[in-house]
Amino acid sequence: MEVDPRIANLLTEKLEVEAELVVPGAALQQLELDSLAQVEFVDSLQSEFGVTVDDDEVTGAMTLDEVTELLRSKGASL
Repeated sequence: MEVDPRIANLLTEKLEVEAELVVPGAALQQLELDSLAQVEFVDSLQSEFGVTVDDDEVTGAMTLDEVTELLRSKGASL
């Protein structure tokens, strides 16, 4: 399984995360997102996928797989 290209693009292009770190099992904290970057990531996810995600629903311990599942549970098409 791979990270959805739109999520990967948000991380690499907008938040400047190194592409080799963007793998399904990577936790957000492993991507070295500080709290401000994490909020920006959540805002970007909402804009990209047209869903509402509360900041407290996404934690540093979440993996990119878990972020994908959260988006799906909110009705995002992935």
